[in-house]
Amino acid sequence: MSEEIKVSKMRKRNMKLFPIYETIGLDYIFFYGIKVLFLSQVKEISDSNIILLSSMYALFAIFMQIPICGIVNKIGKRKSLIYGNLLKAISIIIIIVFKDFVWMILSQFTMAAGFSLTGVSANPILTESIPKSTKRGSIFSKIYGKGYSRYCYLCALSTAISGYLYTINPYIPMWLCVCATLFSIIISYNFIEIEEFTTKEKKRITIEENVKNIMDGFKKVIKSERLKSLLLTTGIMWGLFCLLSTYQTTLLKNMNVSASYIGIIAAIVQLLTGIYSKRANEYNRKNTNKSLTKMSLGITIGAIIIGLTTIAKIPLIIQLIIITFMFCERHRYKGYFQVLRFSYMGNFASDKMITKIYACNSMTANIMRAIIEYIGSIILLYMNIQYATLTIGISFTIICLIMSLYMKSRLGIMPKHSNNK
Repeated sequence: MSEEIKVSKMRKRNMKLFPIYETIGLDYIFFYGIKVLFLSQVKEISDSNIILLSSMYALFAIFMQIPICGIVNKIGKRKSLIYGNLLKAISIIIIIVFKDFVWMILSQFTMAAGFSLTGVSANPILTESIPKSTKRGSIFSKIYGKGYSRYCYLCALSTAISGYLYTINPYIPMWLCVCATLFSIIISYNFIEIEEFTTKEKKRITIEENVKNIMDGFKKVIKSERLKSLLLTTGIMWGLFCLLSTYQTTLLKNMNVSASYIGIIAAIVQLLTGIYSKRANEYNRKNTNKSLTKMSLGITIGAIIIGLTTIAKIPLIIQLIIITFMFCERHRYKGYFQVLRFSYMGNFASDKMITKIYACNSMTANIMRAIIEYIGSIILLYMNIQYATLTIGISFTIICLIMSLYMKSRLGIMPKHSNNK
């Protein structure tokens, strides 16, 4: 068998395996549906501190980016994926076993290390497995979208189940989350690093060289108007998704909605995320340069509507109908967003630059998430969740409008490698 055919089979194996890994290992399953309930009711952490923990997670992820990239370069993407998932499992175990707030901070540190490792290594494994061509971005979107939609379906099912299991024993869905994460380690073992077979000599990169690589990545970002606009916009959107997701459960909890119903609502919206992630390319073609602008405004205006609905003195059932509908709309946009943001980045970078761009994206997203969630936690100290949701919605609607006017046609474009200025 020739080397070329051998490498081709390896590429196909990775491309087939990636959706399976993504279904199980993309993010925690069984956890997010009951996260706020578990931390507030079992661990007795305030709503404001729950959001503060999430902000600290993002802050840890920022500072870890440089050493994490050095680790990935030294041990390889496959091993990084394995160790990253192991750290993710350990972080959940810490939350299960310990109660002190200091341990909760340690769990966020461990979680940030785990997700940083998997985030820098997983998508580049897929990108490097796809042969270079003008269709590379669309192939990536198709494969990533397939895995992400399956993850959403599984997450929807697990979220509904976790809400029910939580009423029986709150620790059951937490341990199921650990089991799922450990299973993702097994899947990670089966990836093959294409770079090892296509590069004659693998160069070991020092920390100093890695810092330089990160700086090179940011230099490319700064020089590219589209890439700079993309990372800033997606960073803000990601921060809003994370904050409003926590606000979502907190709002329902304060409305005295039971854990089972919270799980069902979370499952429905997660299911919609999976359905619409498959339509991301169609949405982008339809809206072209306005894709991200429409999504960002849809998120913030939805928060305004939710805030006004809960403040108004209308029957609870009508409130729940309107709130659930707006949750569904936000998760529809999240489905588009999760696929398109990586597809856009893949079109900006060659194999040599892709890890640097992903690292820059991760740092930018976590910076914006840390800032936005910190703001969200401070707001909750001074007002209830209803007014906090309204305040976030109004504030970021204004910010998103200003950004859309500044960036104009730079938003939503899927450029060619040769045209990224």
